[in-house]
Amino acid sequence: MRILFLLAVVMSLRGLGMAQALYYPPLFGNTWETISPSTLGWCEERIDSLYDLLEENNTKAFIILKDGKIVLEKYFGTFRQDSVWKEPDVLPGGHGQSGGITESYGSHQSIPR
Repeated sequence: MRILFLLAVVMSLRGLGMAQALYYPPLFGNTWETISPSTLGWCEERIDSLYDLLEENNTKAFIILKDGKIVLEKYFGTFRQDSVWKEPDVLPGGHGQSGGITESYGSHQSIPR
C-alpha cells in the first residue's frame, strides 16, 4: 500500500514538471555541480546570518544539496573539506537535533523564499 502511495506521488510530480533527473557527482575527483541560492529564489542577504548562527553553535561543516547539487557549503574554524570527524551514532540524534534547533529559532516556518 505504501509503495502505491509513493508511486502516485512521484507520478503526480512528474505530471507537474517538478521531478528532475538527479545529479550524481563523479566517482573520481571532488568536483560537484553547484546551484546558486538566487536561482532557487532564496534570500542571499540572510545566508551570512545563517553562517553566523552555525558558527556560534560550534558547527564544523554545513552543506545543503538540491537534486544532488551543492547549494551551500561552508566549513568553520580549522575544519576543512578533507577533515576527519569521528562522531559515533550521528544519524539517530542528528536529525532530531537539527529539527529541534530550527524549531527553537522559529525557522521551520519562516525560511525566506
